[in-house]
Amino acid sequence: MRTYQPEYTKTFRDEQIRWFEERMDKLPQELQINEYSRSRDLTFTVKALIRTLQANAPSVTFSGYMETLMQIKDRLIEQGME
Repeated sequence: MRTYQPEYTKTFRDEQIRWFEERMDKLPQELQINEYSRSRDLTFTVKALIRTLQANAPSVTFSGYMETLMQIKDRLIEQGME
């Protein structure tokens, strides 16, 4: 399990965004992100998170958004997306 980080570097953020952009057309419609969160339109959710993270560059203090994006990535990898 990954440990929550209060801050992420721009390089790390850009690498994660690139990971999603390369797989955007393969995302499932819905995803149970964690025990409490579910996206019924995962493409919309991921694009919204990416837009927010990019709009606030170079600030990397949007750690909650980044954490959600990372939880989505973790769940997708668990389901076999790589």
